[in-house]
Amino acid sequence: MTTEIETLRTALQAAQSEREEVAKALVGQMKRADIAESERDANLSRAVAAESEASRLRDAAMRISNDVEQTLGKAMGYPWYKDDLHNFPNATEANGVCVGEHVAETIAAEAANRLVAAELRLEAVRAALGVSLMEGNYD
Repeated sequence: MTTEIETLRTALQAAQSEREEVAKALVGQMKRADIAESERDANLSRAVAAESEASRLRDAAMRISNDVEQTLGKAMGYPWYKDDLHNFPNATEANGVCVGEHVAETIAAEAANRLVAAELRLEAVRAALGVSLMEGNYD
């Protein structure tokens, strides 16, 4: 998922950069009195297409980020909207969990921290029981 998000971010930045370049070019061309109407139309068409692509990529990045937030939030026990009908009337399971101010990256970091802590606890339990970590059997 992170690779997809990074790919979308890169594509979004490229589309936004293209949009800015086209807009600058269009402004410059409009200032010149001798610009051909067809050239203006072509640049305007490119600008509209670049804006549309940037919008599509932003939407895709937001959907992926929300999917990651919901998947990790559910796995980590974040509160469900459906369980707080006082604040979220008519909420259902389809509304998912409340991640608050978190974003996909911060929830992933929290999940990674929990995983490391769990592995350390498991290692301590295995050591206390005399279980070899490499072989998985008793010493």
